[in-house]
Amino acid sequence: MKPTAFDKDKYRIYIPYRKHIAFEGKLLDMDIEYWIDSEMPGGLDSVRFYFNEKDSDRVEKLLKENQFLTTDDFSSASDYQQSRKFYLLCIISFVVLFIFGLILVEAYKIFFK
Repeated sequence: MKPTAFDKDKYRIYIPYRKHIAFEGKLLDMDIEYWIDSEMPGGLDSVRFYFNEKDSDRVEKLLKENQFLTTDDFSSASDYQQSRKFYLLCIISFVVLFIFGLILVEAYKIFFK
């Protein structure tokens, strides 16, 4: 795993909330140093873990062996959900305004000929 754009010697990943206790147990078994950001959670469905860059190979091996699904800062699932809702709202608003504009143009043609 590569560090994010924000960290030089540390990197962070998001673990689904329902798997974070099992993941923490594996980290403790392998004696890997980590931190959890409890003040700013990664989302409602994930927990943000920080690791030292020197442990990246061991963490990656742990993730692969135990098949933990993770995301990084640039593809957090909670971010996608918010973006998808926003873009859907924008598209629906644009379509409604476009149809309303067409109706106004047709009404103008009928009444002001």
